Amino acid sequence: MTPVACFQSPAKLSEGDIAAFLATPASLLTENPNGGLPLSSRVRALAGSSSATIDAILALVSGANADQKAAIGSGLARAARACAASNPEYAALIQEKVAGANSPELVTAFLAASNEVQTAALGGLTGGATGGGGAAGIGGGGNAGLGTAGLGGDTVYTQGTGGFSASGSGQYFGSSNGGNGSVSPTQ
Repeated sequence: MTPVACFQSPAKLSEGDIAAFLATPASLLTENPNGGLPLSSRVRALAGSSSATIDAILALVSGANADQKAAIGSGLARAARACAASNPEYAALIQEKVAGANSPELVTAFLAASNEVQTAALGGLTGGATGGGGAAGIGGGGNAGLGTAGLGGDTVYTQGTGGFSASGSGQYFGSSNGGNGSVSPTQ
């Protein structure tokens, strides 16, 4: 199978960079012992540049520390988000592989960084939402269940008599409670 990718130049890494990573994947962890943005950005670039890198990235999770796992999950989520519009099948592939990685820390980091990617099916792994058939439910088919949404569920706050209004083309939001109102700009 020919490796798939969603990134195009200049975001796409060169074949040499991809081959160098695949030759010594563990160097990614040794070069980034503290995880963070440098590791997350490299994971994003690798995963978005070639599907051949995804399994090698996920294989690193078992030997990674907590900060590295968080960066790997974040980087994979950022790659999936970047690919979602241009190649949704590739974004779903990344999500499925993360779901199958059997690492709660990785999934938690992935979910935290995936705020715009539908991940209801992954939520079941962290005790939040339940999915519609595992990772296959990603992409709109997941079922968030009753009163839960992703990590730890959601809390619904209802408003009593105070009233909430938005006016002026969405530029100002006002809240009024018994005549004591406040207005704050959104810009």
